[in-house]
Amino acid sequence: MKIAIPREQRPDEARVAASPETVKKLINLGFEVSVESGAGLGAAITDEAFEKAGATVTPDATVAFGDADVIAKVRRPLPDELKGVKSGALLISIVDPFRAGDELAPLQKAGVTAFAMDLIPRITRA
Repeated sequence: MKIAIPREQRPDEARVAASPETVKKLINLGFEVSVESGAGLGAAITDEAFEKAGATVTPDATVAFGDADVIAKVRRPLPDELKGVKSGALLISIVDPFRAGDELAPLQKAGVTAFAMDLIPRITRA
């Protein structure tokens, strides 16, 4: 199973969906991980750090998305980011479905199933 981690396109987003440590754990579990070049720069993580963890660094998101079963992003992709995503892919992201309005239609049109991390209940025990 292939996981793609693209660079965030929103100008106010500096995070990346996975750290090199997380990528290494995913690879040790048997996943293939591809990371778009520059995905970690906003978080001060280099392409080399992802490569050292075992990820394949791709020149752009389209290459990473091409055969990815899972797409991990911090925030919901912009409509133009969905080019090249295979139908049936799973998006794991902050989706913000209650405020998204018509912005969810491109996900449906692309055949992408969204797993909204922001709708998972958080329980804190003191």
